[in-house]
Amino acid sequence: MKKLIMTLAAALAMTGFLRAGEYPDISVADLKKAMADKKVAVIDANGSDSWKDGHIPGAVDLESLEAKLGDLLPKDKSTLVVAYCGGPACSAYISAAKAAEKLGYKNVKHLSAGLSGWKAAGEKTEAGKGEKKTSTDAAAHTFVATFTGVACSACESKVGKAIAKLPSGGNVKWEAGKQKGTKMVTFTAKNCGCPGATKEGLVTALGDDAKSFVVKELAAK
Repeated sequence: MKKLIMTLAAALAMTGFLRAGEYPDISVADLKKAMADKKVAVIDANGSDSWKDGHIPGAVDLESLEAKLGDLLPKDKSTLVVAYCGGPACSAYISAAKAAEKLGYKNVKHLSAGLSGWKAAGEKTEAGKGEKKTSTDAAAHTFVATFTGVACSACESKVGKAIAKLPSGGNVKWEAGKQKGTKMVTFTAKNCGCPGATKEGLVTALGDDAKSFVVKELAAK
């Protein structure tokens, strides 16, 4: 009986893990090998401007080509398809993975390291062609972030300066958080509208202050 309970617990834990990750992870090394063997299709979910600046070689730009994705991916539905975005904190990859899944692809994985991890591993990127959007062309999105550690006006000011470093970041408004010891900030920024990428950008902008001012949650409003 004890063994049965342990087995069921392990199964439930694994189920929770799979749900949390949604798609199996693939390492940079394994993706590189699959690319060398020409046994993978890669989808970039970072947005067209990012794709033009630099992407994993051969990756399809989801933002501009989603409508043509079925024509661009291999006909064999068992082909490995890898979706990625900015890095471990970014969830934009989900839209790319689900787009491939909707088309019938059965072997969809996630490069959780993202573009930042690919670069950190010393791998090359390639730039895309075409005009980049100007800041006036990009869409403005409103986000709400919940922080811990922001306990004074000076703290709020530091976070506000970090928000200002985001593309067209501004319109900062603070209020008490829903949980004790937290504060919520509403702000706008112009990007792909991805909360994960925005959170990653905000943490990067905070620098060492991110250790004190912890972003617990960040969502699009």
